[in-house]
Amino acid sequence: NVVDLEPCLALLSAQDSANHERWEIRYILLLWLAILAIVPFNLDTVDSSQQAGGAKVSSPDDPATGEKETLIDRIVNTCKACLSEASKTRDAAAYVLAQLLTRPDMED
Repeated sequence: NVVDLEPCLALLSAQDSANHERWEIRYILLLWLAILAIVPFNLDTVDSSQQAGGAKVSSPDDPATGEKETLIDRIVNTCKACLSEASKTRDAAAYVLAQLLTRPDMED
C-alpha cells in the first residue's frame, strides 16, 4: 500500500547501520521500499513535506536550505548511506535507487 512508503522509510532511517547482526532488517526494508517505489503513483501525493499548494513546509531537516526534505530526497539520502555498507544492503540500496530514478515522473 502506498501509505506504507513513509513509515517504511522512517523505519529504515532509524536503523543502526553499525549493527551488523541486524542487516537483514535493513535489507528487507530496502526491498520493500523498492517495491513501493515502482507503484505507479505520484510521489508528491504521499509526501508529508508538501503542503496542499505544493510549497515545502519550513523545517530544519535540510540544513542547507532550512526546508524539510522531500520524500525523494529522503529516499535518495537513505539509500546513499546504505551504499557504504559491505553487505547485501548495498545491493538493495542500489536497486531502490535504480527503481526510483528510472520512474517516468523523475525526468523533471
